[in-house]
Amino acid sequence: MPVRDRGTLMQTDKSPVIGIILVVAGLLILLRNSIDVDIYDLRSYGLFLVGCAGFYYGVTKKPPRSIFLFSFLTLTGLYYVLAEMNMFYPDRGLTISVIMLIIAASFVAKYVFVRTQWQYLLFASIFAGIGVLFLLFVLDIISAYRFDRILSNYWPVVLILAGLGFLINSLQFGKKTTDIAQH
Repeated sequence: MPVRDRGTLMQTDKSPVIGIILVVAGLLILLRNSIDVDIYDLRSYGLFLVGCAGFYYGVTKKPPRSIFLFSFLTLTGLYYVLAEMNMFYPDRGLTISVIMLIIAASFVAKYVFVRTQWQYLLFASIFAGIGVLFLLFVLDIISAYRFDRILSNYWPVVLILAGLGFLINSLQFGKKTTDIAQH
């Protein structure tokens, strides 16, 4: 079987896809005045396209790389693309809620593709819980009084969950190094 030199980015199997995305993004930026595209549209679509290209590139690497970053960029770009399509109005409260949920989804993507550390799911659940709580408040499903009571009474739960995640991870890491040393 012939051995390929994988020393440069231009020699990989993913180069055509990434190249096409970069050429299209460059053409859109270059022609933005003549095709009547709003600069905000270009930023949201550009963020989405760069995120998708990077995610594809990261997933196809062995081991997978930059999954969290590029899934975050892709989902954030998608959020702003949908806002540009007038599907919703992205006010500050909604954006904070959605960013928390995007962070949670990025941790889940990292866990799915890397599969080495389960605490990504713990962090995903923490960010998802915070995001859902803020979303319920922003959508006026829970009142400001109840939101304040929940935050003031139960914020230490986040610290406890994060601490447990680090403790369990350190115990698992210690077990793995002990198993390796015995073999």
